[in-house]
Amino acid sequence: MQYYKKAIALDPENSLVFYNAGILYNILSDYQSGADALSASIKINKQNTYAYLALGDALERSKDLTRAVGVYKELFESGT
Repeated sequence: MQYYKKAIALDPENSLVFYNAGILYNILSDYQSGADALSASIKINKQNTYAYLALGDALERSKDLTRAVGVYKELFESGT
């Protein structure tokens, strides 16, 4: 994770780094940090379908079902 944090500091507009950090946070069961990183990834690149899916998963696992449904709905409506 330390390398992702350094990469984000070096290139804060790189959606892929945020996405990968979010996935790692999810693997580590730090779902709130995962959701934050994945949200940042989506903010930079709204075309990353996988980021939406991983964000929805992080929110589901943290029992934030209302937000999870909202993320899935946004993905569905965007046609991405």
